[in-house]
Amino acid sequence: MNPIEILKDLSTVIDGKFDPLSKAYIHAEDLLERYNELSLSYSELSLHQLKSKSKQVLEKQKDITTLPASTITKLSLLNKQITEQKVLRKEKREIEYQLLALYFLIRGYQRVKVLEVLKGESWIVQHHILVRWGWMCFHKQYIQDKRKSRYPYQCLAGPWSTRVTEDKEFEVLCRFLPYYQQQTQQFYLYYKRPAQRHSAPDFEIINKSTTMGLEVTIAPQSKAYGKKSTDKSKFTAYLNTHFSQHLFQLTLKKVVSWHEAHKHRDAIRKCLDLIHILHTAKRLQNDTYSFDGLICRVAKQETYTKLFIVINKTNTMVFHIVHRQNWTLLEDFSYKKNRRLCVEAIIKSINRKALTHPGKKSLLVIEPNTEFQDIDYDKVVKEVKERKKELKISTQFKEIWLCTEKRALKVYPY
Repeated sequence: MNPIEILKDLSTVIDGKFDPLSKAYIHAEDLLERYNELSLSYSELSLHQLKSKSKQVLEKQKDITTLPASTITKLSLLNKQITEQKVLRKEKREIEYQLLALYFLIRGYQRVKVLEVLKGESWIVQHHILVRWGWMCFHKQYIQDKRKSRYPYQCLAGPWSTRVTEDKEFEVLCRFLPYYQQQTQQFYLYYKRPAQRHSAPDFEIINKSTTMGLEVTIAPQSKAYGKKSTDKSKFTAYLNTHFSQHLFQLTLKKVVSWHEAHKHRDAIRKCLDLIHILHTAKRLQNDTYSFDGLICRVAKQETYTKLFIVINKTNTMVFHIVHRQNWTLLEDFSYKKNRRLCVEAIIKSINRKALTHPGKKSLLVIEPNTEFQDIDYDKVVKEVKERKKELKISTQFKEIWLCTEKRALKVYPY
């Protein structure tokens, strides 16, 4: 169904009184506006043509180990354009999934009717739309119960500080099932959630007539990780709000304490403001400044400004500032590999979830939450298996999986 036709049809269903679906319609309008913008920027033909050009350029070269500079430049530009088109394609596809899910929700379709409409679509399309439809059904009930959501009907987990637990569970489910299908060739789809919140398992999934429970849990690297994530979310949101119209790119290179960063956010913002103003006025020098008890040291580099903000003797933040760029906030931390915390967190999560008695036909899906960027999860899983005597899983779960951003790894059966 065409997105414009969907929106026209939905407008006849919403009334003007309190209606939890009114927010769904507003979201559909926003999605359609973005969809139209994307349609002007992306086309499957353009992507195909760009790939063909890149292939033709390479085929003309007899020896690709000695490509001339002009050819490398041309290939680099083509590759950038291809990447941009792929990003647009992904966003456009996400909007199509959400618009169809919104249509089914607002029209009041039950799961049987949704599957009837989706008959003939591939399993992956059915999966993405069904999960979003279930997710939006949860939001409808959530709003009916007079609860507040920052992201109604948007299929977003959101930052740790404002997150609704079920949003994160749906987000993991959406990501996990395709990984599971690829490895097991079992085509499970979202079936339902329990009627009561916080009941186990979190979901029922179904493959033809075979149902199975699926319990989602998060394995934070430490008890304080949630607090760290909350402080980090608040601090970065504060910077994004203040500097959204500024012309510089900020990269966080070192943060010892997110709590201290959030606590001193006003002083840090003043320091960043001053550095940007001085650079714009061509008055920035390698110097030291003081703000509300903080010490700021500037070290100008060839292409960026390195900034040290000393909060106390043991806590120094390091920023890289690239001027004359649209505002962007990036992170580039260089942590040592630390699998031990991750392994401990996974073992604790398994044993904690075993107490919920989800049933022998349930999967347990664990998402590791860690600030360490370079963990080898194959070794993490291996170490968890080596400590299987510590795991209370003999009668509780059919399978246990680790689900990262990029893949899923089986933890149990061994």
